[in-house]
Amino acid sequence: MHLTPNEQFILSILFRYRGSIQSYITKFLYKKNDITYSNEKYVYGLLSKLRKKSLVTYKTVRYLDKELFLYYLTPRGLEYIKGLLDIDVGVNGTGTLPHHDETTYWDIPYEFYKPPLKQVDHFLMTQEAYQQIETEHKLIMNYGVTYKTSHYSSISFTYKGEKLKLRPDSMIYIGRKPIALEVDRSTEWSKQLIDKFIRYKNYFNYCVERNLPLPFDSILFVAQSGLPPRAYKRRWATIRSAFKEVFGDDYNEVNLMLYPVDCIKELPLQFEIETYYKNRALASNNTEEVIVTYYKTGVDIK
Repeated sequence: MHLTPNEQFILSILFRYRGSIQSYITKFLYKKNDITYSNEKYVYGLLSKLRKKSLVTYKTVRYLDKELFLYYLTPRGLEYIKGLLDIDVGVNGTGTLPHHDETTYWDIPYEFYKPPLKQVDHFLMTQEAYQQIETEHKLIMNYGVTYKTSHYSSISFTYKGEKLKLRPDSMIYIGRKPIALEVDRSTEWSKQLIDKFIRYKNYFNYCVERNLPLPFDSILFVAQSGLPPRAYKRRWATIRSAFKEVFGDDYNEVNLMLYPVDCIKELPLQFEIETYYKNRALASNNTEEVIVTYYKTGVDIK
């Protein structure tokens, strides 16, 4: 079957991210945020051709109060891209993105590949974070930023005789510094956040008891962009309260952050000033100071 390089690239996007919407596909293809109508029209044409070849299908979904098409691979499309990417049978892969010569991928069964249609908002906000990284070339070139999607970020461990899993939504790496990413749509309340942080603490305790270095010491919550400042303050207070209830006085080793998703590009700056600001926000009882410290991202919180 003959496909153009751009058609192949779109299939690879739909494989790596388990599907996507047209605007994100266009941004991934052109590697820029300021896409034009003609850019999107071109991509729509490519998607239509791939649908006619039974390589791509779609579902109508609602995201940010809009009805959109969520495109993803058919079983035939999945097998095609596995051959194109030379994925060995039964391998797990590293999943490191942006794609490079050493990136390998999981030989994923179709039932695990299909996008989570019941969690579309969460799924697509995670992709927005990836898209911010992919289109900000300086993050990749200057800071060596890479990331892994959820399938490659899950950690299995046994703690107190119980088999457990820690499932961040993603792992982001600034150079060699790993950061666990959690997409936050303000739908998890205190009890759910506490349960989430208990899983993190169990894993940290597992590492400490075995004299293992913590594989990461930063947890980044990513929130929807464009909310009023008071919404971020209120959400940060909720997250911080749940965190402190679980970790107590042990929080000094963990760097907790909350960013609007469109401020991901400022993440390396946070770690450039880390020496001075490390845990200053968490150590403070002043919510306003917390927000000021963690919004070195241009978000006006005054």
